[in-house]
Amino acid sequence: MIMPVVVGGCGSNLVDIRRNVDFYRTSLIQQARTDASLLSKFATCSAAAPIDAHPSRDGWSDRVRGLVHRIGNVDSARRESLTILADLSTDLDQVSSRRLDLGRLRRFLDSAALWQQDMDGLEHTIRSDASRFTLLLSAYIKAYFGDLEYVADPHASGSALRRVRPVTSSGFVDRGGNRFLFPALAPDTSASTSSSGLSGRTITSQTISADLTRLFLEAFFDAAFEVPAVRDATALRVAWPPNDASYPAFDIDHPPIPVEALARVTRQSLRAEAAVTAEVGRTVRGAGVFGTGNETVAAAMETAAGVIAKKLVEYEGFCYFRTMAISGSMSERSSSTGGEAQPEGTK
Repeated sequence: MIMPVVVGGCGSNLVDIRRNVDFYRTSLIQQARTDASLLSKFATCSAAAPIDAHPSRDGWSDRVRGLVHRIGNVDSARRESLTILADLSTDLDQVSSRRLDLGRLRRFLDSAALWQQDMDGLEHTIRSDASRFTLLLSAYIKAYFGDLEYVADPHASGSALRRVRPVTSSGFVDRGGNRFLFPALAPDTSASTSSSGLSGRTITSQTISADLTRLFLEAFFDAAFEVPAVRDATALRVAWPPNDASYPAFDIDHPPIPVEALARVTRQSLRAEAAVTAEVGRTVRGAGVFGTGNETVAAAMETAAGVIAKKLVEYEGFCYFRTMAISGSMSERSSSTGGEAQPEGTK
């Protein structure tokens, strides 16, 4: 169980997540006891800088800060949200005291809301500084709101009045294949992709607040980490500038990690999201001093905490299995344990 820890006198609520979310590091350290080169290979994967970040030294927190530094022409209010997000990532990077500061998380949400409130400003930011993050965020928001267009109704013929009909996307698809669509929209049933599970949702402030928070964090961490995406992911449909590489797709013919490892990373990351969302939700909805008393804010906070945990586990899991694949240790470990490699992660 994740244990909330209140630090007296400092006005912050630290949620300790060490027991539930290992980020694969303990597993690798255990393996490194017999093969010291594993840690070096893992560090190389974790610190390899994507296009939009400076070279990193210590893993994800440096990659995140590198991305924040690289995102240029944004106003100070918007930059504050990214800086706070980098601070949250640094807190989670401390193996001995991995935690989420709910006060800092609330400040992040307050400043991050500026990105969604001013879509014209976001489009201007893209024109003046087409960073990986702003391009992904714009694409994710458009997909979530249906990426709506109107086309001529193909069923009209002859002298009949020709009408137009709306065409929407099937929603935002994250790099793991999960879909999210604005509740008021019906997915395009003519699309080749499945849209099951998207209909029937009620529009509420909690739903919208949670979904927009998710889009922001998915875009940011995808830009920072660039874990390969599966087919139909929105990131793979972004129109990148001529000199920019496309978002990496998971190539089944040349997989960076085994397919079964990809499934395991996905399961572990979703478990991490569930565990952290549940604990933060209980804390911010409680009757104590850290209860928000506001369901919309609570929904955004629990979603933010869960998605951050998911993206970090997703990234470290990819690097973990990438390291195992490169070192050839996966097959050895699997045979020694009598089955699939079993990294410590979410319990």
